[in-house]
Amino acid sequence: MDFNSYKRTKKFDIKRWFKGSNPLIYLVILILMVVALLFVLKTVISMHNNNKKEDSVKEESSSADESKKEVITETETVAKNQSYYIKISIDKHTLVVYQMDSDREFTIPVKAFKVAIGPKVSPDKTAISEKTIWRKITDIYYVRYSSRLDNAEYLSSAAYYSQSDYNLNPKSYNAIGQNVTEGSILMTSANAKWIYENCGAKTTVEILQDFDISPDIKVEEPVRIADNAYKDPSDEK
Repeated sequence: MDFNSYKRTKKFDIKRWFKGSNPLIYLVILILMVVALLFVLKTVISMHNNNKKEDSVKEESSSADESKKEVITETETVAKNQSYYIKISIDKHTLVVYQMDSDREFTIPVKAFKVAIGPKVSPDKTAISEKTIWRKITDIYYVRYSSRLDNAEYLSSAAYYSQSDYNLNPKSYNAIGQNVTEGSILMTSANAKWIYENCGAKTTVEILQDFDISPDIKVEEPVRIADNAYKDPSDEK
């Protein structure tokens, strides 16, 4: 073998190349690498911010939709008319709803049912001012379908232990037709809901010590429940 004809291949010395006669090329390459790194970093940060922005927009849109649903539910279920007149007898523990006749007098009985009367209820002529599906009346009790009156009393269901229609206080419910120590003017959930949905703001509510109720008017009596029953039987099934 002719070793003289063999040409040895030299290895490329990158360190010497950088230190040699190419400092300008080295600087250009370094700048390009830094620019590329910054571009990649900027792209990653931009993608991250865009994702956060999209998530934020989705959350705001979802919240807006939920808020819209709540407003729609509230306005659709709260009546705006004043075509009814409510009279309450404290002595009889009875509420009667009258409708307007052709002479624009409230003489047509629509509903009549028993109510519980709270300790602060007294004769007065007032009106419905605002409504809420749940109202907290003490530290531990809530009521449903509450129609607040201008005199600070309210028409509502019997008391609940929490904002759940399966957590009724049976003692409060069974007191309908009597006096109670907690609450204002309490009734079955179904009757409270009827007033909530049909009697608009400014509907007159006249609270009297007593008044004559025609014997032709059938007064609804509540269905009594067991002491361990926590569901109002008047609720729709």
